[in-house]
Amino acid sequence: MKKFIVIIVPILLLLSGVYAEGHKDHDHNKKNGMSEQATPNEHIKICPVSGDKIDEKTAQTYKYEYKGKIYSLCCQMCLEEFKKDPEKYISTVYTHSDGRSMEAEKPKFTKHRDNSLFKITDKGLFSVEMLLDGKEFKIGKNDVGVVIHGSHDEDVEGAKIHVDLLIHGASPLDLGDVVVLSVTEQKGGLYTIKNLDLQRGGNWELRIKIKKQKLEDGVIFVFPDAIKQNLPKGKYNAEGI
Repeated sequence: MKKFIVIIVPILLLLSGVYAEGHKDHDHNKKNGMSEQATPNEHIKICPVSGDKIDEKTAQTYKYEYKGKIYSLCCQMCLEEFKKDPEKYISTVYTHSDGRSMEAEKPKFTKHRDNSLFKITDKGLFSVEMLLDGKEFKIGKNDVGVVIHGSHDEDVEGAKIHVDLLIHGASPLDLGDVVVLSVTEQKGGLYTIKNLDLQRGGNWELRIKIKKQKLEDGVIFVFPDAIKQNLPKGKYNAEGI
């Protein structure tokens, strides 16, 4: 009888540990507003809102259940944005036939005009379309309009835009001069850069930095080469330019 008790006690302790761990996971899911039946998108490594990569710890911290699947986000801000309209963002996620998730699709941006300069920012968060003809938006003389779109091709409004002009020196040892240009927001993702002549001579760079909430990215247009690299209107991703 004593031998039986000695054997059964460790088994009971082991089972109680398994139950406690399962109960802990159950409570964690309830705390995050997720049911036990929800299928985690365990293979998603990119936030469907910002396009940023997500590590395992972050994926467990910011997640949201929608239609039986758990979506991982990179931060609280993206989580709140995702909650507003999940359908807007889940289209960027590939799924296998068995329901397993793949990484988010590389966002595509639209170049809306043939007569414009177009680039996607370094991290692929925004597109910048520089208007060569100011008549469409009645932009003033020596003012240049730029239209900025986000990773879902939406107008980027209320962003902080910093633009400077780097004028190359006469020799490689001459670092050149930097001129900070004034930027005014209009509407619909349109911003105007003041006192900029795109036809100026010499070699120079136009450097544009964009900050929208937690997202920061930038792009450089190198002149006069940028004028020669004009793309037709259409859909582009970072790899396609």
